Amino acid sequence: MHGLGGLVVQNALDLSRSSPDVHLNSLESSTVGLLFMGTPHFGSNKARWGGYCTAVAKNRPISITCFYEELASPSIDMIVECSSAILPGYPSYGIHADHKGMTKYTSCHDKRYEAVAGELIRWAKDTRATVSQLGELEQECLRCLYFDSLESREESIGPPLAGTFSWIWNSERCKFVDWLKSGSGPYWITGRALSGKSTLLKYITNTPPEEIRKKGLRKNPIVASYFLGRQAQNPTGSTLEGIARALLWQILRKEHRYFDSVLHHFQDMKQSRSTLDWKPSVLYDILLQVLAQNHSRPLWIFLDGLDGYPGDLLELADVCQKLAGTASKKVRICISSRAEQEFLCSFGATLALEEAILKLEDRTQNDITMFATAEISRLSNLLDGSSRARLIKSISARANGLFPWVKLASRDVVQTYISGVGDDADKLLCCLDNLPDEITELYLEILKKQKKHRELALRLLGVVEFGKRSFTLREFAFILNPGEGFLTEKEINSLRRQCDAITGGLLEYRNGRVAFAHKTVSSSIRTLLDDPMYSIHLLKGCLVLGQACILLLESFDLPKGTRHMPKLIERVGYRLRELRSYSIQHWLHHLSYCNVEILDLTSEVLQVPLSGFGEWKKQDLDFIVSAKFAPGYLVSFHVGKILTAKVARITCKVDCPDAVFQQEQIEIGDNNDWIRAFLDPATGIATFYNPIDFRRSPSAGLDGISGHKKEIMVKPYLFTQI
Repeated sequence: MHGLGGLVVQNALDLSRSSPDVHLNSLESSTVGLLFMGTPHFGSNKARWGGYCTAVAKNRPISITCFYEELASPSIDMIVECSSAILPGYPSYGIHADHKGMTKYTSCHDKRYEAVAGELIRWAKDTRATVSQLGELEQECLRCLYFDSLESREESIGPPLAGTFSWIWNSERCKFVDWLKSGSGPYWITGRALSGKSTLLKYITNTPPEEIRKKGLRKNPIVASYFLGRQAQNPTGSTLEGIARALLWQILRKEHRYFDSVLHHFQDMKQSRSTLDWKPSVLYDILLQVLAQNHSRPLWIFLDGLDGYPGDLLELADVCQKLAGTASKKVRICISSRAEQEFLCSFGATLALEEAILKLEDRTQNDITMFATAEISRLSNLLDGSSRARLIKSISARANGLFPWVKLASRDVVQTYISGVGDDADKLLCCLDNLPDEITELYLEILKKQKKHRELALRLLGVVEFGKRSFTLREFAFILNPGEGFLTEKEINSLRRQCDAITGGLLEYRNGRVAFAHKTVSSSIRTLLDDPMYSIHLLKGCLVLGQACILLLESFDLPKGTRHMPKLIERVGYRLRELRSYSIQHWLHHLSYCNVEILDLTSEVLQVPLSGFGEWKKQDLDFIVSAKFAPGYLVSFHVGKILTAKVARITCKVDCPDAVFQQEQIEIGDNNDWIRAFLDPATGIATFYNPIDFRRSPSAGLDGISGHKKEIMVKPYLFTQI
């Protein structure tokens, strides 16, 4: 840049930094060096350049060199003095020429040319080395941040009906756009389950940049979003670590200059540890550093499904508040959740109700009507316009802000008409009278309609509900039919269709896993456990899950003296390795939940030494034995003692918060004669998770009492040895 041309470049870089157009914005990010040739950095302009260069250098490496003229121009003297042509803190060199001759060279051997070209060559070498090194390191860093299922929850959310949710960009209907322009603090989108919160956030994050600019938001934003799920395939996805990794992964992919806040942490981790595992505290600090920077473009962050966070919701709310409080003025953080009390306490007191809180079900009536209209329009050639209008009005009025209700109710009306059961508006409206208004009742209504397969549907739902994680389709097939072994791809695909059809759509195959169609299905299923009509079949799902675990584990226990694996494992073992790990951890939980006599399944445990068992039996041996003598209660004791002890004194201590009954000698009532606990005489402790009945006869200084407690000391003579 020669002379005043440096000022032109400065204005161009300023424009690039603030431009919403990507092709202009890339000018600044592509600049790796600034070479000034007699540019006058005088007065306020010098301070301006110095501040600009400092800001750029903080974000990424940049080279700056100043050249000044050594000879005066004819009759004018020095056009740009040396003191004005240099920038403090950066290299500066003299060119043996006047101002005009600084950039005019006679050949490539000209000393003036060699001085300038030498700087450019050095920059080019440094840039190639840096780009190569950073490119590999950046990619490795991104891979380390990424985790399985990072995008699975968002991908499972379907697109909204065309035209719905467009009101979010209308400043007259809500303050969302105003908040994006000038708001501070988080923006909270709240609403009941199934009101469309996740769909709205996905709609916002997928809005094209050119549409955003039409709303008066001139600059092209960097958008990062994360959608939490209750049954994440990867446990990391439901943690604060997962949230930080997901946001950083997206931000760094879209704007590379933020790598300066991450790479030194990543390099330190590579050099000091054998495994690349991020510390949550480090990730959190990095995210705060990125948000606190002066951003050339707006940075929008969206977090959905916060109520699905399995940890402390108050802690999560505090994290969101701190992120918003630390962020610089171009950062916006939008969160979405149900109106849990923890969030109401945290956000409700600090956010302006009209400006930064959006209650979704109060805004979606038109969207609900639009949705119902689209569904009922299937009957446009079969039903007159006034009848369709009556149906749409009735469905919209009853929806109560729940999109799934509209979908199911509308489809039910359409199917009823097509089947010939109802052929006019009045009969179809009667169908709506038979549909529930609440979502739990809606799910129950779906199950009632599965007359042929209701028991099987409940069993399938029970497997998913009681499972400690979601299952692949192949795992699900094995659990339902463990004796059949290997299934063909055709049979697997058939099972996928059956899950949807048999459960009325309450189960679906998504992202390679069998899962509930919505997280509220799980809570609704739990309410059915109190009804014997449904609970027995739901618990069968838990039972078949436990039995499948046992069969799989026993198949992996190699018979003595043989080198051949059982046929079942030969066929499917390599495909069920993850299910085997799951079975080792959870087989006992599933069977004990169903009150199965666990000892009968592995009766040999009391007759042979511990070394004779598979590891999966060893780790739960204490519970196996206690389940025989105390069904429904967890008795804890040292495993080795139960097989070898010559019991001289047997006592039982049950946890209780009331210290009055600790260490009391209490007689057990007749209905408690099933209690057995063979403990190490030195400790004499057993822990029951449920209270047991007791009574104590009156004695000197003590009144007679009765009741039930969780911590008691039982007289040894009440028990007998095995």
